[in-house]
Amino acid sequence: MGLKDINFRAKPMMIQEYTPMFITEQVPTIDATKPNFKGEVAKKDIKFPEELGEEHPFDFAVTEGLFKKFGYANGVVNKYMDFIVGPGFWVDSENERATQIIEDFMKDVNFDNVLRDWVKEGLVKNGFLELGGKEDETVKGVKVLDSKWMYVERDKKGVVEGYNQFRGAFNQFAKDKIIPFEPFQVAHIAFNKIGDMPYGMGIIYPAMNTINNLLQNEKDLHMLMNRKANSPYHVKLGGVVGGKYFKPNPATVVKFGRDLEWLHNKHEWVTDGLTDIKVVDFGNIGEKFNEVLKYDEEMLLFTFQVPSVLMGTANINEGIAKVQMDAFERRIKSFQAEIEKVIEEKIFKRILNANGLDVHVEFHWGRPSNTERYERLMKITPLMVSQTTSHSLSRLLERETVKLLELDEDEFEEMAEEEDKQREEERKREEERPQPIVPGQNANPPQRARKESMIEEIITKDGKEWHIFNEASGKKLGCFSTKEEAQHFLTKEKIRGVTTVVDEHAHNFELDRMGNGITNDTFPLEHTGHVHEIRENIIKKMNGHKHKILSSGEEDICPHCIDVIESTDKFNNIEEWLGFNYKDYLKNIEKVISADEFALIKASTALEATAGRLTESQVVEFKKILSKGFKKGSSIKDMVGEVNRKVGLKDLLKMENGEIVRKAGVPVLVRRAENRGVAIVRSEVTRTANAGALAHFKEGGISKVRWVASFGARTCPQCEALDGIIFGIDSHPDIPLHTMCRCTFIPVTELI
Repeated sequence: MGLKDINFRAKPMMIQEYTPMFITEQVPTIDATKPNFKGEVAKKDIKFPEELGEEHPFDFAVTEGLFKKFGYANGVVNKYMDFIVGPGFWVDSENERATQIIEDFMKDVNFDNVLRDWVKEGLVKNGFLELGGKEDETVKGVKVLDSKWMYVERDKKGVVEGYNQFRGAFNQFAKDKIIPFEPFQVAHIAFNKIGDMPYGMGIIYPAMNTINNLLQNEKDLHMLMNRKANSPYHVKLGGVVGGKYFKPNPATVVKFGRDLEWLHNKHEWVTDGLTDIKVVDFGNIGEKFNEVLKYDEEMLLFTFQVPSVLMGTANINEGIAKVQMDAFERRIKSFQAEIEKVIEEKIFKRILNANGLDVHVEFHWGRPSNTERYERLMKITPLMVSQTTSHSLSRLLERETVKLLELDEDEFEEMAEEEDKQREEERKREEERPQPIVPGQNANPPQRARKESMIEEIITKDGKEWHIFNEASGKKLGCFSTKEEAQHFLTKEKIRGVTTVVDEHAHNFELDRMGNGITNDTFPLEHTGHVHEIRENIIKKMNGHKHKILSSGEEDICPHCIDVIESTDKFNNIEEWLGFNYKDYLKNIEKVISADEFALIKASTALEATAGRLTESQVVEFKKILSKGFKKGSSIKDMVGEVNRKVGLKDLLKMENGEIVRKAGVPVLVRRAENRGVAIVRSEVTRTANAGALAHFKEGGISKVRWVASFGARTCPQCEALDGIIFGIDSHPDIPLHTMCRCTFIPVTELI
């Protein structure tokens, strides 16, 4: 094909109109609770009655009988019980309300005793626990059901559809032979399940063959021993004498045998020479059975997986015994894991859902064994007494020791805090204590030339001029035509060199040595106005300036006062900060703290946590400190110190539209971490105390409340404007109105 055959002109484009269409496809969501299985299970349904469910893998009555009558099996099951349930248990969750709900439930139903019976039933047979109440209700009581009459009903895919109790087994005249249970009404423990079996094998049934052999051998042994203990006789009558055989007649033999039946230890025998009486000797029967019985016992231990030292049948060295115990404890933990999963999924989850909580409560098994605690203490003790251990590490080891010895942790924290205070005071006293002067070593260094004291300066008149002299040195500092000019100069000298502060509102003022604020060229040194506290210096501002409360910022505080830290020493306790006796409402306050989510300070996204808002775990720790502070009537200062130490606050960054605000690529700082504790503690103390008070008022039938502002130098215009206004108890502005607000509500009683 040549170039002349190629058409370089484009063909005319065809234009056609169309209607756009949006094709949407709904992505199916995956529900892990409703799996779409393909594989089927091998079901062995009971033929009569057919609706009962699947048959038991063995007769549960047999293992129950062995537990009741065979001491070895009873002892093994009880050993398992002691190790599984004996140490106790406890629950924990990041949500304090969820933890409290579960703890109250376990206390109400006496769960510790129920758990022992339930686990024992599972070890011997299968454990079925009935859960009272409807599906959308909390569990209203629990009861252990006899597994001999309980049956599991599944579909062909192996999903449990329900449970049935065969009532006809123990009540033959019952009209309704079957009592059905929904899956949410039964918690089922099945130990030693194999494959897709609906039931567990327990720990006794796998040892059935060995138990039969042991019991049969013991039966044979005792039978022979019984015979030997009766000392059976062999009697020979007749014989050959002088070549002649003397044969006893049958009647004589029968009569002699009857006489032997009545033989006792008072009988004395006198026989002729043709009668020979001997005791039958079975030999040492015990030796023949010892090895067999020992073998059967060892097989039982292997099957039950119980250490021989635990059953008191072994004489082995300490190393082997320790290995056996370690293996047994691992087996116990596997049983505990199965029980824990059933409790959390079948019981706790239903209770929490009924209370509107979609959280997880963890079921923990009790404290470590004495051996584990002893070994841990042996490792900790040398570190605690070591001279190289730092104070912070020593304090961590002390806390660990308190837990291991099960001492009061709150009491320890109080004692440790007091000890730290005493240590700090001792350190300060030691620093202030004058040191002896040792020649050539501790002599005072050369002192800097000290500025002449202004206190020693005096004003004198010399003719028509006024002079200022230093009385100590006699040096003349200046000459002036009038006394007023001399005083003016002297006053300026007194305030020269002290801190000068210029705020964003162009208020130029200075501080003298006494902490009084003055404006340049303005006298005397006392002025009224708004008080700020900056690094412990009091600055009295001019021109009647007041704070402006921000409505768009992350913190309700005047922008030029971001670094202001108000002293916490002047409020000895929470009651002084609040201005009312909160202890009348303490129960309501504790309820508020327990149920509240603390949304004002809690991070709802990972970015907010990065910006300094509190995480879930930090909120939980803060709530503990807050609740403890109310109960003990702690000071604001102590609570702030505990928050800084335990919560771990970060710098608070400014956020807008869900993003961190940046200037020149640097995040905008709203408040430094070291300054946040005061604001958070004071604000949340005010909020929770007023919320508890309102709840208390409602319980007393109060319908209206009055806003009461706390007047002082820091009172903002908004709080001042609301003072005295009456609101409905459910229709009022929230307190706190801004960070570190001290306003409160008081009840209003209408007189008819």
